[in-house]
Amino acid sequence: MRLRCLLLMWLVSCGSGHNTRMCVADDQCIQAGINGFCVASSVDHTHRWCAFPDVGCASHLKYGILAGDGLEEMCVTPIDGGTIDATLDDGAAIDGPLIADGGIVDAAPGHPPVTSGQFADLVLGQPDFTTGTVNTGGESDISMKVPAGVSIQGTSLLVGDGGNARVLAWAGLPTVSRQGATFLIGQPSFTMHTSSTSQTLLSQGNTYVVADAMRVFVSDRQNSRILIFTPTPTTTGAAATFVVGAANFTTSTGGTTASLLNHPAGVWSDGTRLIVADQSNSRVLIYDPIPTSNGASASIVLGQADFTTATVTSPPTASRWLFHAMSTSTARDCSSSTAATTASWCGTASRQRMTLPPTM
Repeated sequence: MRLRCLLLMWLVSCGSGHNTRMCVADDQCIQAGINGFCVASSVDHTHRWCAFPDVGCASHLKYGILAGDGLEEMCVTPIDGGTIDATLDDGAAIDGPLIADGGIVDAAPGHPPVTSGQFADLVLGQPDFTTGTVNTGGESDISMKVPAGVSIQGTSLLVGDGGNARVLAWAGLPTVSRQGATFLIGQPSFTMHTSSTSQTLLSQGNTYVVADAMRVFVSDRQNSRILIFTPTPTTTGAAATFVVGAANFTTSTGGTTASLLNHPAGVWSDGTRLIVADQSNSRVLIYDPIPTSNGASASIVLGQADFTTATVTSPPTASRWLFHAMSTSTARDCSSSTAATTASWCGTASRQRMTLPPTM
């Protein structure tokens, strides 16, 4: 009987007043159709029990009905005064609202935050959570300089490392702190960079990146262009397929037309349309469909009266877009109750308030 108990102790604990079930992974924790987490016991950290979301607990987690150590349906609490989800700067990886004691790893990253103030699990680009030095240790696959855009494509992570004129790519989501990138876009090597205007090189500056299921879009801000890579690159130094905002890969003059950009910032795509925040032109351009040739013209402009105007107005907010009418310097708020009196101005497709999506 004792031998049988030892062999099965990961499943069922023997000699307790109720049936208990230990766990070794999160996917074993399902209770009443709710997915939970496999966490260390707050009584004996060598034991692991399933816990499930519960907003009534400070940790937002409560042990399940099959937990042992007298923890059945008790709130998950830290061990020895520790914290929920510890900050580990030694390369260990934990995640979720889990308990760490003495460097014990509770789970691999993969769960979103579940409580306010939750610590980060990993840090990329720095050796620890308290260092902020540019290119710590020298320019490499583990260093960064002024990163901006971040995007995920499936299980791949893309980071716009603008200060190094490149995009770092991890073929799988990182599982440890300071994990090196798998490959990069915009430069031929991890250890050096050249700021340039070509089909394979980027310029230094804020580099934003986004990916859909098939492509990667890179906002090459200082070159006033968007580079489209299709299919998604898998090796260092890949050449862009198309350029938006310029007639070719070696031009970076910028401008204010339907086919030119001026220091673009954010970029986004739903797989059908491309949307670009053309920052220095104080406008947003929509390309529908996604361009399949160099120098394509935008379909819609938001924030300006037409494609050749770049008037600066009060900054937009989450609730409204402010524009200057063509005949006056007074800003018009097309989301306000007075918009009806200027319907002919506010209603045109080139300067309408953003809808889902704007129409032609």
